Amino acid sequence: MISKTIQNEIIDILYKVIIEKIIINVTKNKYFSILCDDTTDISTKEQMTFSVRYVDMEEIQIKEEFLGFIELGSTTGSAIRDTIIKQIECYKLSLKNLRGQGYDGGSNMSGRKNGVQALILEDQPLAVYTHCFNHQLNLCISKACEVQAIRNLVGIIGTVSVFLSTSAKRTNIMLDIISKDDSISAPLKTKLKALCATRWVERHDSILTFRELYSYIILTLEELEKMPDSETACKSIGFSASIKRSEFLISLEIVANLFSHTKTLSLVLQSPKLELSKAFSHVKNVIDVMDDIRENSVSKFETYFKNASDMAALVGEEIRIPRLCGRQTTRCNIQTTDPIEWYRITIFLPFIDHLISELKLRFNEKLSEVMPLEGLIPTHIDKYDESNIIKAAMIYSEDWSGQKLDIQSEISIWKKEWHNIQTMKPDTVIETLKHCDEFFPIIKTLLHLLATIPVTTASAERSFSSLRRLKNYLRSTMGQERLNGLAILNIHKNIPINIDEVINIFSRSSRRIKTEDWSI
Repeated sequence: MISKTIQNEIIDILYKVIIEKIIINVTKNKYFSILCDDTTDISTKEQMTFSVRYVDMEEIQIKEEFLGFIELGSTTGSAIRDTIIKQIECYKLSLKNLRGQGYDGGSNMSGRKNGVQALILEDQPLAVYTHCFNHQLNLCISKACEVQAIRNLVGIIGTVSVFLSTSAKRTNIMLDIISKDDSISAPLKTKLKALCATRWVERHDSILTFRELYSYIILTLEELEKMPDSETACKSIGFSASIKRSEFLISLEIVANLFSHTKTLSLVLQSPKLELSKAFSHVKNVIDVMDDIRENSVSKFETYFKNASDMAALVGEEIRIPRLCGRQTTRCNIQTTDPIEWYRITIFLPFIDHLISELKLRFNEKLSEVMPLEGLIPTHIDKYDESNIIKAAMIYSEDWSGQKLDIQSEISIWKKEWHNIQTMKPDTVIETLKHCDEFFPIIKTLLHLLATIPVTTASAERSFSSLRRLKNYLRSTMGQERLNGLAILNIHKNIPINIDEVINIFSRSSRRIKTEDWSI
């Protein structure tokens, strides 16, 4: 069995071999962006994950590569900025080729004056900052769910899910009830999912599962009401009453339907190969769908109301409006006797209006200076004026050689060429790059730069899964070098390693070898 010292040395060699391969690839393709996020590890140390995004111009493919974890002594904007600059230099990457920054929306990262993005922009004005699209979507949903009825729904689902799934006895009672249902409509799922504590977009599966198992949950709670344990019985009675309420059932149906659109968007936004143009397009499509639902709110809500009424009928209830009074200060007091109209006005409209306004506010194409470059994509070729495209191109004038007339000439020929093509045209930057030859050198460079700008930090955050597996309560004192070595080996398992190369490096390294004195 080899010692920990030799283990660490071999791990370090493997780490350097893999990192060298990645850095060579990044350097060869010139332009890159950085992706950073932080978390606290098992030993309560602040760990920042550091990744790069670049376009492999040989394969014409966007790549996001994890480079390591950095232990942060301070989380101020200036301290993190210094750490990032030092890390870029450590990897022998050139700051002059940095073209993008991707972080979350924390004030220390996104602040306009002292945030990391602002401080790095002082060193490299072309390093465009992108607030992670997934974080923005999460904030939109979180804000929309502040509507009282929706907030109560989420809280009740979370509490009931924990109550039923954390006890083996309660779980088995529910499993027995489900197993007795041999009808065609029997559920595929048999266990409730706990609500994600931080990611609202991930709560959709939990809500859908709760909705699917609703009638079985009621039967389980009714069974638990008969338990000799008074605490369990009392809680079951309370939970049963809460989830039978009309407000709960209506809110459940609304959230399940509207979250289905944001869940799909969330999954798409997590792709490491997603481009800025396509990301905005996906967000716009979801907003358009929401606008359409809002415009046809009467007919849409009637469908939701019918589904909620059917769920209520399964447990012997019906949808009713709360008691109305002359003056109400704690809830909506709409003067109507029609349950459909009452719940549409008090729950559905406020929730969807909040959601739409938040999506439009946060995804307002803040990167307006560079977004006209999207007009170089054939399917968007008439979306922007030529003057706006040229203005955006001039921002990166140091990245292409020539004069303003040169880019004007290229764009004119480029547009003419694609207007003459009637077949299916590329709708992404990467697909466009595949059709862009050396006749358009400036456009090729601009497309390269546009694809390099980050969209989300999802790739960077995936490394936290490796961090939790590697540095757990059994290995809480693991050193930073060993952690990075193991993380690189775990995350970049697809990068081939020449074992002979590793052996040669290991054999050449200096070390103190103890030998026995065999003299007589």
